[in-house]
Amino acid sequence: SNSLWLCNFINKGKTSVSIPLTKPTVAAGALTFGNESFAEILAIGVQDEDKKGSFGICNVNESSARLTDTMSTSRPVQCVARPPVQSPLSRHFVFSCSEEKLYFYDTSYHGSKKTTTVAINSDRLIRHSNKQGVGHNIHDCSFSPNGLLLQSCGEDNTVVVHDVRNFSQPL
Repeated sequence: SNSLWLCNFINKGKTSVSIPLTKPTVAAGALTFGNESFAEILAIGVQDEDKKGSFGICNVNESSARLTDTMSTSRPVQCVARPPVQSPLSRHFVFSCSEEKLYFYDTSYHGSKKTTTVAINSDRLIRHSNKQGVGHNIHDCSFSPNGLLLQSCGEDNTVVVHDVRNFSQPL
């Protein structure tokens, strides 16, 4: 099987991490380390030749890198964001696969449902430029410094700002 090298840490030539995918892959599309409360965790999003993807979690330190979890996605991972330590989502990674939803990966949950999703709809918002027939299809997201707001920008040329304590209505 083919592998994508997620991390290639040069430490006496011994440490690397790979994630197996069924098709040859292109380079990682998005990655970020965790915040101060989980700085040893690296989240990486990738895509394969068929435009499907994978999201991987690695534990990383100066001497080792170990893949601890992976999940397949129906589309390539476009962005990965981590909230600041004071955010209500401080132990999560947020990622998107160019869809009208955000995925929340909980690093502290040890059960079978580590990932939840939130649908993002920008239909009722005023846009700078309206691209008819195109959904929000998120390409980037990031948190405010206090971790209470999350922005997503998408293919519809819209930036949507959310209060992370209540995703039912964008601001």
